[in-house]
Amino acid sequence: MRLIILTLAFILCFNPIISDEQSLPKLDNKNIDQVLKEFKKIRPTNQRLKKEQGFDFNKLKPFVHIIIIGAIIISFMSRGKEEDDNPDVPDKYKKSKKKTKIDNFVEKHNKSHQSSDVIERLDEALEEERSLALYVDYDTAEAQDCITLFAKGRINIDSNKLEKDAFKAKITCYVFDGTEEKKQLYLKCADSSFHDEEYLLCSSRDMEIPIGAEYYEWSRIVIFPSQLVVPPKKGKRKLVFKLFFSSLNTKFEKGVPRKNKNSEIYIERISKFEIDYKEPGFLETKEFADDVNRNTIQLGMALANADGHIKQREIDIIKNWTKSQYGWNIFDFLQGNRNLDSFPVENENQKKAELSFFISNAYDELKDKRLSMSKIVEELNNKATSAQKYEAMKFLLEIAGSDDKLGIAEDILLNKTAKALNLDLKHFQEMKSVAIANISDIEHSETMDETVFNLTEDMSKSDKCKRLREEYSKWNRQTNNSNEGIRNRAKKMVELAANLRKKYSC
Repeated sequence: MRLIILTLAFILCFNPIISDEQSLPKLDNKNIDQVLKEFKKIRPTNQRLKKEQGFDFNKLKPFVHIIIIGAIIISFMSRGKEEDDNPDVPDKYKKSKKKTKIDNFVEKHNKSHQSSDVIERLDEALEEERSLALYVDYDTAEAQDCITLFAKGRINIDSNKLEKDAFKAKITCYVFDGTEEKKQLYLKCADSSFHDEEYLLCSSRDMEIPIGAEYYEWSRIVIFPSQLVVPPKKGKRKLVFKLFFSSLNTKFEKGVPRKNKNSEIYIERISKFEIDYKEPGFLETKEFADDVNRNTIQLGMALANADGHIKQREIDIIKNWTKSQYGWNIFDFLQGNRNLDSFPVENENQKKAELSFFISNAYDELKDKRLSMSKIVEELNNKATSAQKYEAMKFLLEIAGSDDKLGIAEDILLNKTAKALNLDLKHFQEMKSVAIANISDIEHSETMDETVFNLTEDMSKSDKCKRLREEYSKWNRQTNNSNEGIRNRAKKMVELAANLRKKYSC
């Protein structure tokens, strides 16, 4: 068909008879003037056209025909190319693409000279492109700061193996510190939701794995709350997240799958993540444990003495807290004997004596106003974790509410300590609200009324109004509490928040 069109085009271009018959009326010297007169009636006189009135239009005819025919040919050729490429066009209407003898020879030669190893490597590369890939990053999930393991790609597990566990697999992830290449230290955890039988940081669950399962985009696969990911030491550490897909009955020991013929690891992947940890690591926490406990006891005694004298109830809380940390009661151990040399060195009694002496000495420093709060806070910031700091504040709030009264001096000391320890003041305020709910008597003053809601001088008016709205709503919900004490306290707190809102025109 295209050959016929091409032939006709050439005949049309080079045959003067056909060209003349299909062209416009010939413009010769006899009728050109008449045509120009007609043209003038339609358009205004053109100066350029006047200059070219003697031009012979017949000279352009061959070129016009060539351009038209060329456009037709190009149109047919492009149309044919679209048909060849279009999968919707039936094969019988497409251009035949028969291979020449040379093409067949080259294809056959390439196949015969391509080794099986090369083919396998190519197949593996193609498969690897879609296999499961991982990366770790900071994340936020359900308003909580997390460190999350993300995954993308196919979960390549033999369907026959999955069928044995009803198309389910166990997903397990451990985290170890690989900063020192020859020494892997697995991270530990006390939260029962995120540790295994040996208290190693771990996330494990069963998940359905259908045939051809794939993460088509980066998806959360394992989530660890940030506060639980504690490396062994402070500073920049290289953590390794090790992920396993295994049969449901697979067991792990020290972060490694147990060798068992009835269990199987289907997929094993690792992803590295660098963390700059600002707090003491778990090895350092153990080293600093005694120092942190002593500093916390000093804070407790300072708060108990905030009103000028320490009450027996406050002493009892300090005693019970110390006993919970060490498992034994150190108070009354000295029985008036403050000579440490009288106790054997390599004995538990020596440690008890040292701590008893420390508490007794702290009491003397309080009386003489020699106890340095700034030094205590500085040491806690260097040696305590966030969890230990919040535990210390919980301990202080318990002491503050032990006499069922919150005084101005106590409240000021609580707020200053929380701020100096670089704690989240909003979280501290929530802890404080729980303690205040059980205190029937709260001292009132212009300063106290603001500090009880943890309003500070550096807060803007809008920030104070926002805090007061939150506190008003929170306490207003408690005005119908079944506990009479909490109900009465809530009503007073609602009234106090309302008065402060008026003060700041909230």
